[in-house]
Amino acid sequence: MKNMLVAVDGSEAGQKAAERALELAKALSAKITVISVAVPAPAPIHWSGTHFYYDELLERQKKQAQEIVEKYKEFFEKEKLEVTTMIKEGDPAEEINKTANSGDYYMVVMGSKGLTGIKRALIGSVANYVVQSCKIPVLVVK
Repeated sequence: MKNMLVAVDGSEAGQKAAERALELAKALSAKITVISVAVPAPAPIHWSGTHFYYDELLERQKKQAQEIVEKYKEFFEKEKLEVTTMIKEGDPAEEINKTANSGDYYMVVMGSKGLTGIKRALIGSVANYVVQSCKIPVLVVK
């Protein structure tokens, strides 16, 4: 059975990617693996008078990523699809690419622009990296 990797981050583009992945998975009788990446801060940061340290921020990011993948797990399971989830830590582009290239996946489905705040002319930096580096097909949904 084919297995699609669906990258989500809580953005509108991620939702659209999940909707398209649902259509494809039903048509191909494919399994779904939902991935979200917790992005650690590079160093302790200061925000609005409150100090957040690396470990605390990373735990918050992992909790948020877990909530996101659980939401999409329910979304796909309502349609009777087989779903697994995974949380990675690090750079989203690198982690999605590394997972996609592990040999376990038929294709990647992801949104064109996520929550990175970086705007590009056509597609976001994470999607661009995955499209350029991935060894399997990547569907970028706008």
